[in-house]
Amino acid sequence: MIEVFAESNNHAELWATFETEKLYLLCLPALKKEANKSGMFITESVKEVEGRLMKITPEQVEAWLGSDVLPSEIHQILAELANGEYDQKQLAKDIKAYGWDE
Repeated sequence: MIEVFAESNNHAELWATFETEKLYLLCLPALKKEANKSGMFITESVKEVEGRLMKITPEQVEAWLGSDVLPSEIHQILAELANGEYDQKQLAKDIKAYGWDE
């Protein structure tokens, strides 16, 4: 489940809850647009569903890495994951947060 918040410097408001990532990604551009009108920004909280986090798709990883990524950069990310220097949940959050309104 994904909880979506509109935040300002002073407070946060729960604006939406999504059961599927697909619907969330479809609605995200409109949510960001509305938040921007109010001087706010969108954040989300991914909750565990049936003991698992929502899965990252290969397309999301590809978009996050970009078309000009070098193999050495991918190797560095994998090494950081393997060594516990890059938390798996943080990586998932980074990938999910990357540029879905473009």
